[in-house]
Amino acid sequence: VDGAGEDVVTDPQASRLSRLVSRAQASTLLLAILFSSLLWRFLLADRRSYWFDELLSVGVYGAWNSSLGAALDRLAQGSIHPPLFQTILYGWMTLFGDAERATRTLSSLFVGIATYLVYRFVRTAYTERVALAATLVFALSATATYYGGEARSYALTLALSIGSACAAMRLMQRGLGGTWRLATTWPALLGLTLTNAGLLLTHYFNGFFLAAEGLVLGLFVLREFAVRRWPAALGTVALSMLASLGILAALWGSQLVHTLSQPPGFAKPKRIFDGPLVPVNMVTESALSAPRNVLQIGLLLAALLVAAALVTFVSGRGTRAQREQALLTVFAGVWFALPLLVTYVLDATRGFPHFFHYRHIIYVVTPLLILTVLVTRAVTLWMARLVGASAPMQTVLGTVLLSAVVAGSVLPGTLDAATDRSYPVRELSTFVTHIVRTDPDHKYAVAEANYAPGPTATSAFYLDRSPAHIKPLTMFPGRTKQTLEMLDPRSPIVRANDYLIVFFPHVGTKRFETELEYLGQQYRMSFSEFDTRKKHGVIVFDLHPATAGSAAP
Repeated sequence: VDGAGEDVVTDPQASRLSRLVSRAQASTLLLAILFSSLLWRFLLADRRSYWFDELLSVGVYGAWNSSLGAALDRLAQGSIHPPLFQTILYGWMTLFGDAERATRTLSSLFVGIATYLVYRFVRTAYTERVALAATLVFALSATATYYGGEARSYALTLALSIGSACAAMRLMQRGLGGTWRLATTWPALLGLTLTNAGLLLTHYFNGFFLAAEGLVLGLFVLREFAVRRWPAALGTVALSMLASLGILAALWGSQLVHTLSQPPGFAKPKRIFDGPLVPVNMVTESALSAPRNVLQIGLLLAALLVAAALVTFVSGRGTRAQREQALLTVFAGVWFALPLLVTYVLDATRGFPHFFHYRHIIYVVTPLLILTVLVTRAVTLWMARLVGASAPMQTVLGTVLLSAVVAGSVLPGTLDAATDRSYPVRELSTFVTHIVRTDPDHKYAVAEANYAPGPTATSAFYLDRSPAHIKPLTMFPGRTKQTLEMLDPRSPIVRANDYLIVFFPHVGTKRFETELEYLGQQYRMSFSEFDTRKKHGVIVFDLHPATAGSAAP
């Protein structure tokens, strides 16, 4: 895990050869991790159907528009999200189509880039072994597996955030002598500015990452630079951040103003978190699969590790390599903790106008996984010193501990992510199509229970492309009056059809108790089939039981 116990080679030629062999082995392992994880996600890409949010990206703000300009206009009017991912996805679908495997491969590539950049980030301060361990844990994580197989912007956020962190770390390494020279720092500054602009153009919550990164850079300047250099150094950091905001304003400023001027979306703002540990538990339990008490012990160890690293860096003790390791550890700790703290404070003071999910700040998972490896390394070193283990035994001990972490805390969540079938939209759409096609003597109206009306219905993507070319109606929460009018016995829809198929691919039946009670009173239920949770399934209603003739299939 640490690489501290490698043999000392006195022959310079043998030393160079040893380093070349070591680098070749590390490169081979890195390529194996990248290729196998890409292949793993590619094979999983079409195992589950699109869900509602994905079809917003793929259809509503993507393929269902005549041009990229039309898609972005629709995005500006109907969504709160900025345009970078939608722009890339639209071009990608122009080349490769809008099937699940095609669009999700784009996200998988973003996660592949993020995986490589995790290696580069950790390698700036730690040994090959530690960097490869962090890369392996990230590649095998549930986050990489799930969001690398979802046609949404979160995989792009993972890639851009770790790219920005690499640029920031490189910038700080250049400044460890107490000064920044433009000739050596401009590539890192440019990378920092562009990746942060990309983050802001991908999701507005990514601004919390910029706050954490800016805090680390600011503290670094105050500790490392002479007082007389503070204005220039802090100004450099501020200018980079302002340039990123300027790019956002130039490309999407008017749309951002329009978004901010709109009233809250789904409901009035409300509190979501009961306490400060709720968002922390939400993130850690989504990324790692150990019991909560084990995760909390791990977080405590990580906090102690970050605190010790902060002391090491601020005190100025230790070698340059040790201070670089301390700096990276502190960076990871702030990167993880500050966005969670800001999220909690916003919730406590303002509330959120709709639900909050950890994917909105998904970039905090990356430092969590890196800190998991660093804590494993620290425990390995502590145990090795405690028992007086030799270098080979230390390597064995580190490998065993890392394997235990991967097997116990990483892989179970990864398998859950790989087998997730939470929203069986494609399967239910196929079932509905089967009902309609096997009963050509009757007419069917199809209504999907969902969050939004009309062409944004989740099933429209599949039903419209089915042999029956079904155009589904939509029942959605909060519009009970309109739904009841649509399904009134005197309505044109009821009068023109023999049966009504209501199916629930995304929203469960509990959100539609009033509508289902009304349908049960007005019409005869002739068929019903649901999953074990009674959430996803199909109900068929006979709209004219006295005259319909044969029963529905």
